[in-house]
Amino acid sequence: MASLRRKPNSKYWIACFMTANGQRAQRSTKTTNRKLALKLAEDYEAAARSRMTETQVRRVLSDLHRMHSGTALASATVRSYFDQWAKAKAGTVAESTRSIYESAARDFCDFLADRADLQLLYVTKADVAAFRDSIAGTRSPVTVNTRLKILRVAFQQAWRDGVIDDNPAAKVPLLKSPHETASRRAFTIPELKTLLAAADGEWKGAVLFGIYTGQRLGDIARLRWDNVDLATNTLAFTSQKTHRRQILPIAPPLRKWLDAHRHSGAPSTPSIFPTLLAQIGDAGRVGTLSNQFHRLMSSVGLVSARSHQKKTDGLGREGRRSQSELSFHSLRHTATSLMKNAGISSAIVQEFVGHDSKEVSQNYTHIELSTLRKAADALPSLT
Repeated sequence: MASLRRKPNSKYWIACFMTANGQRAQRSTKTTNRKLALKLAEDYEAAARSRMTETQVRRVLSDLHRMHSGTALASATVRSYFDQWAKAKAGTVAESTRSIYESAARDFCDFLADRADLQLLYVTKADVAAFRDSIAGTRSPVTVNTRLKILRVAFQQAWRDGVIDDNPAAKVPLLKSPHETASRRAFTIPELKTLLAAADGEWKGAVLFGIYTGQRLGDIARLRWDNVDLATNTLAFTSQKTHRRQILPIAPPLRKWLDAHRHSGAPSTPSIFPTLLAQIGDAGRVGTLSNQFHRLMSSVGLVSARSHQKKTDGLGREGRRSQSELSFHSLRHTATSLMKNAGISSAIVQEFVGHDSKEVSQNYTHIELSTLRKAADALPSLT
């Protein structure tokens, strides 16, 4: 017999009913009216016990939902929803990030095969866990977990859109690597001096930008001379990943490097780092640059050199990859640590480096440039 229940944190009634094979099923009614919810539960049960095709059941339920709530029952196949979700990311995230989202969605649909053309609501926790386990044999735990996190975001959006009642991916735990490496850390001062002594040309400038602005490698490689205003001693750019507009004061050691290289910024070379920029490509991927930086670090013994020998364990290059505790992104940690160690408040540091923070956005609507300049001037000189 059909009945109702309601979760403590939800205002909507949940319809409880029996299917034709005697199994108990539940579905949110999306209504706070108990009388209407009970009628909907009874209609659900009547439809569930009937010998109907999936299409017929969906049509009946949609009609019932429209009758009781005034709106059609939201529906979408796995393939159509994920395709639409990935395309909707265009313009809201960096193209390289959107490409990763699209790849994860495609991999999941390929794994489901014909079942990707079923309704999204039929995807279960077991489906997502099976997908996670299927790629765990050929991908690194970091990559597997990234794919799973992307699915969580997509299903969460589907839940907000009313297409599904819960997020099956949120119930699937991330992988734990048996060979898990240390997390990213900041460079020490001696390590930074060693790194700067080994770097030359554009790489020395890029490292200085990393230390004194805390920005990402891709954003630094894309910098142009028109991003730099030497008259006001500021750097203005928009982050490719977050689309956040940054206007930062230039720290004295970084200004010294810019003064020494600004003549290379003729109209024919608008880029500050033309060689680094050329290696990013249209897709905006910085993998080649990251590998070059790793070789720079390994040349002075800060990290171990990576082997490029063919793998023989069947996992491939990605499956054997482990995360080093030092990378170019560690300079982002470094800038944050240096400023905090200099007594700069967390709010100022987060604004300077460009970390999005709900707390900061609520309490600090604008931080004056003069305050940010104090943060820049507090950084130690390494040149």
